[in-house]
Amino acid sequence: MIGELHDEGVRGLSVDQEFLDAMADLPPCAGVSVGMDRLAMIAMDVQDIAEVIFPYEGLTT
Repeated sequence: MIGELHDEGVRGLSVDQEFLDAMADLPPCAGVSVGMDRLAMIAMDVQDIAEVIFPYEGLTT
């Protein structure tokens, strides 16, 4: 398939070697990200994110 794409003139993305080299220096890790808006939803015990992002009446869509 890659050969076919190349024959059709489709170019792939280049490899960012500087990025890969920097990643090699990192320790093994994993992460989880939770936005502040979601944490605020939990703290305020609300089900609709609009209540956190637009807490003032009349600003919600």
